Amino acid sequence: MATYIMSIKSRNAGDNILNSAIWRTEASELSEAKKYFVELKQLKEVDFDRMFIVTEIRKDGNNENR
Repeated sequence: MATYIMSIKSRNAGDNILNSAIWRTEASELSEAKKYFVELKQLKEVDFDRMFIVTEIRKDGNNENR
């Protein structure tokens, strides 16, 4: 299991800049975490993607954004 966060996309710096985490979950993979957050926010995936980023928090600092 890995730790994933959901954060709001930044309007000024592009889609890959993270603001502070607003929710955290444990999941087996990124797609599972994203599905959880999409259902949590009760949004269509396309709408979710416009507003949020889901990122794996890794101890080596090599985080993966989706």
